[in-house]
Amino acid sequence: METKYAIVFILFGVAVLVVLFSERISKFLQFFKGKRPERNIQFTDSIQLKWGDYFWEGQTVLSSWEGFQERLGPYSFVSSSAPSKGVVRLSVSSPDNNLPSPPSEAQLKGFCFVRDADKLLQEKVLNAVFDVYPAWRENSKDFLGEDLEEQMPALHAPSDLKPLIGLSTIHVLNVEKDGLAYVGFEFGCTWDEEHGLGVMTHAGHVIEVGSADESFSESTAEENKLSARRTPLA
Repeated sequence: METKYAIVFILFGVAVLVVLFSERISKFLQFFKGKRPERNIQFTDSIQLKWGDYFWEGQTVLSSWEGFQERLGPYSFVSSSAPSKGVVRLSVSSPDNNLPSPPSEAQLKGFCFVRDADKLLQEKVLNAVFDVYPAWRENSKDFLGEDLEEQMPALHAPSDLKPLIGLSTIHVLNVEKDGLAYVGFEFGCTWDEEHGLGVMTHAGHVIEVGSADESFSESTAEENKLSARRTPLA
């Protein structure tokens, strides 16, 4: 009798799991049947995205970042001694937990906003970095030592950042507010090659400035989304 009840309990548990994960199971069955999700898609403006290990990947051009460092190497390292021509990597999160589902409408609109407001956003991002730079420089004096003036010189205007940083990747997150996805700017920088520089934005506002991982931090985006009282930096 105990064995009978145990079997019934197990079957009930399996049934519950099938209901909860039916959609995911269906996708795995499609995979094994050879109906694999599309791995190359058209995004916008003739931008082709290819599925990587976890994100949609591609390239775009943001002309306002031309003349900065070219940072298309691994981990946003310098990839050329010549200034950037505005070419940057594009990374778009999948709406379906790292499975290759097409980007959402909010992600498309979020990217298009950044593209169309290229110059305005460049100015806001540079101003935000310029504002926090003096404190970062002060905190880096002991670490950089005699290399301080070369790697982190004193700045007089946001444009002085041009020889010190380079835009590596635009991250379009799977977090949206008011129909627009959050978009992060990932940079390489002279003063911290390991951790880099990251800026999170939404709808033309700078939300956060920090190390490179700030540019793709869903937790930062979610916090901003849920906090109606939080004031953007710019």
